[in-house]
Amino acid sequence: MLQDELKEKEETIIDIMARLDLQDEKIAERVESREYQSLVKKTFREWAGAESEEKRVYIRNILSNAAATSVSSDDVVRMYIDWINQYSEMHFQVIGAIYNSGGITRGEIWRKIGKGLCGKILLMLISTSYLFVI
Repeated sequence: MLQDELKEKEETIIDIMARLDLQDEKIAERVESREYQSLVKKTFREWAGAESEEKRVYIRNILSNAAATSVSSDDVVRMYIDWINQYSEMHFQVIGAIYNSGGITRGEIWRKIGKGLCGKILLMLISTSYLFVI
């Protein structure tokens, strides 16, 4: 099991490095910086919280973007990493459905994320917990 986790981490680091232009001096400097290394360490300390491939993709994208751009601060990146560990994929699907719509009902959210009517109670729980988070 530990060997599988190490292999996943290795593959993720390789994916991140493949997405970056390390010939760009600013990106190379950022990847080698203590701040970025701290983000990588934090992410991999909490790796077990990323229980699915989808969450690992989120993590890979966040670390890649944190290395290549300075759009958001490292504190914001840490907050995103915490959210990935704290919330389920269902939460992110619901948030995405709401974000990508001008206005949406609970039923439309379910249809958009591909869930049937049997999940309405779960959506109510998710939307209630989402309201408390905001």
